[in-house]
Amino acid sequence: MAQKSIEVVPPKQAVIYKLSQTKNWYCRIKYVDQAGYWKGTTGTPDIEKAKIKAIELNLMINSSNNEISQLFRNHKATVEAVAKEFLKKDTINKNDKTIVENYIIPKIGKQVFSKLKYSDIEEYIKSCNIKSESTFANHKATLSKLFRFAVQNEFIESTEHLSLDKKEFKNNFLKKETDVITPSEYKNMMVMKNQGPFIFNVRKEKSKQIRTRLMSMIFIILSTGIRPGNEIEEIEFRDLRFEEHKEKLVGFLKIRSGKVSKKHQREIPLNNIAAEKFAAMIGPKSKDPKYLNELIKQSPNHRPFYVDGKRPEYARNFSRFVDICKGNKAIAEEKNITLYSFRHSYITTQLKQKRDIYALAKYCGTSVKMIEDFYSKYKSVIESESIFDQPFTFK
Repeated sequence: MAQKSIEVVPPKQAVIYKLSQTKNWYCRIKYVDQAGYWKGTTGTPDIEKAKIKAIELNLMINSSNNEISQLFRNHKATVEAVAKEFLKKDTINKNDKTIVENYIIPKIGKQVFSKLKYSDIEEYIKSCNIKSESTFANHKATLSKLFRFAVQNEFIESTEHLSLDKKEFKNNFLKKETDVITPSEYKNMMVMKNQGPFIFNVRKEKSKQIRTRLMSMIFIILSTGIRPGNEIEEIEFRDLRFEEHKEKLVGFLKIRSGKVSKKHQREIPLNNIAAEKFAAMIGPKSKDPKYLNELIKQSPNHRPFYVDGKRPEYARNFSRFVDICKGNKAIAEEKNITLYSFRHSYITTQLKQKRDIYALAKYCGTSVKMIEDFYSKYKSVIESESIFDQPFTFK
């Protein structure tokens, strides 16, 4: 029930009002060519902005351009029309834009949004021939954003009947094991002939920043075993603490994001390589732990792997890097290399160096059983040196 209403366009052509327990203003627009009203949110609690939005909506809904007016008359709006409005939002990223333009609009764009069923979305996912969980997650995220936009603007009443369940599609996913990076492959990947085109042959300064940070991320994962994704990308300066050990900069890192709960947050040691990579992100080149710790206090919530306040798409940029490396024959074409490869390489290297498996499991935020089960397939590689040094001979 409306708490109060304000006439914006007389005679009651456009009215704004508030509903109980809502902070944003809603508006009611009278159709000029038929009986009835259009109702929806203005998307703002500010009364002046709400008035401006109501005037804009009145012009759009009663526009002489049928295509524009149809877009705002919910029961006739197509998925394509709603999707095009959705793309005008400031928060749209490249991934959303690609999926909307290349998949959603071509495949289900002609359907009326308000008449969409779960079977339509199910058929859409199947028609996209999605074979990996990550690709499915990307499509699901974009669809969810589009559905929320539709609810906010009252094209549909609820998203419950359109919610995707990954379990129903898991049989379509092709599981391809992530390969471990060998020392020689890593050396080949890091030479300038691979890094050069990847980092410097880009037009935008922002892209160069993202790719430079990606290289630092690779060093850190390989030095610590941190998980790619939330675990490393959501790190804040306050999670770091620097010290000096044998005249070298080292430190500690608290892991608070990713596959951790408050109860199982962990602090891991940073060797000299990882500590210096983090130090370079904090400020001017310095190896003084006291100075670095003071800088951290000045910007405790800064996320070093964010660019311009947003979280970049590191996985996509890394895929591009892998393509360049394969093109330069730095790694074999058939190898499945992802950012997780560096975590796997860290763990296998530690096992090869006879590190305590219980300490390793603690540092990596996993279980001993997980390490034993998953890394058993690398056992022959891990134990290869002892076999090479002392081969079995039959006498």
